[in-house]
Amino acid sequence: MPVPASRAAGWSETPTIVAAPQNTQAFIQAAPELDGSSYVAWSDARPDGSGRPSVVHVYLSRLTENGERADGWPVDGMRIDGSSLGSSSARILTDGSSAYLCWQDLTEVLSGGVTRVRLTRVLSDATQAPFFPDGGIQVPPQSARRSDPSLARASDGGLLIASQHRWLAGGDPGILITKHDSTGATWPGWPEDGVVLCDVVGAQTSPRIVPDGSGGAFVVWSDGRMSRSSTYGHHVRGDGTLDPAWPEDGLELQTFVDGAVAPTAVSDGAGGFVVSQGDSLRCVDSNGTPRPGWPPVDGGKFSLLIASDGSPGAYLAWTRVVQQFPQPTDFIAAVFVGRYDLSGQPYPGWPDSGRVVFAGARMDEQDPVLLLASEHLVPILWADAGELRGYPGTCLTPSGAFAPGWTSGPRLVTNFPRDLHGAVLPSGDAVFAWAGYTYEPG
Repeated sequence: MPVPASRAAGWSETPTIVAAPQNTQAFIQAAPELDGSSYVAWSDARPDGSGRPSVVHVYLSRLTENGERADGWPVDGMRIDGSSLGSSSARILTDGSSAYLCWQDLTEVLSGGVTRVRLTRVLSDATQAPFFPDGGIQVPPQSARRSDPSLARASDGGLLIASQHRWLAGGDPGILITKHDSTGATWPGWPEDGVVLCDVVGAQTSPRIVPDGSGGAFVVWSDGRMSRSSTYGHHVRGDGTLDPAWPEDGLELQTFVDGAVAPTAVSDGAGGFVVSQGDSLRCVDSNGTPRPGWPPVDGGKFSLLIASDGSPGAYLAWTRVVQQFPQPTDFIAAVFVGRYDLSGQPYPGWPDSGRVVFAGARMDEQDPVLLLASEHLVPILWADAGELRGYPGTCLTPSGAFAPGWTSGPRLVTNFPRDLHGAVLPSGDAVFAWAGYTYEPG
């Protein structure tokens, strides 16, 4: 059920400090557990007292459902990587009793070698899981550099890791995916060195995974093969073979304007997926065919976000100028949220053009930064350069109304954080984490 606009039971009005604020944290990730607890992973450049430049390492902590550090977990987090020269870009999944993390290991690149991706599993009591040594295991193949990993769980329980790869023998970066069991071993039937999704001239970066519900996955990425900014995708089946309905080196899904923005993709709840990058948006079926009626939002949208609660279709959030004055920099902008089905039509209770959740003052900018979705709650946060001066947010119900307690307007979550991340807990509460602090507003 929807929850009121207050801190969840047991959580203090003051955000919980997960790691000492004098450290420099980035790449924040939050992941909920079934019991209401949460894991938070991050990269941390904390000083070691040697006087040498700080080295970035990956850390993990676990918070109880009351927002307290769980028993057995170190103050300021547990270091996960074993690198002496640095690691970053951690991704996290939970399974009810532990957390899986993969990350980009920088040891070899800083010593004249190559980047690698590593994987580990940490139990809820802060001990290393069997089969995983301290510092984790190296994800194959040995014959390629791997970087910028993405982590997801397949419907059959396997761990999917997609990343950029570059063969040691040379060539442009491509996209590769591997699948692993709970011990980190290669999934039965899958190639030990993974499945190459794209290996053509032109840089391919920022892969994102959407499980297909049959043990395989759709993977989307940024692609520069045609000397333009495009989003490409591919489908790998549960048995580790490429779907023959898709082109050998991936399918161009869309072009976009802002090449600095990584793609995002979510399930469309019906065997396909919704993908967004820059100002572009597509919904495609399992063969990559665009669904009629998409995109449901016409031009003029900015800072587009997508989210899914597993129902057919998707939630969208965006900014749009609602009143333009003679000077180009003089305008009034508003933040919108909409919910649309597979045909691009709004769900009952939702306006055709989306619901306005906040309209700024003249010349103030608002950009959505985080959109979540569950069967209970639809939280939306945005950056506000105007009166609220920070990252305010509000919550909607799946039927399009403001959740109880949120009808009087948004509330400020934090002041200009770095690397804001969030997740919805099974209770319907939402947990947010950012560089320096984390807390859970209901």
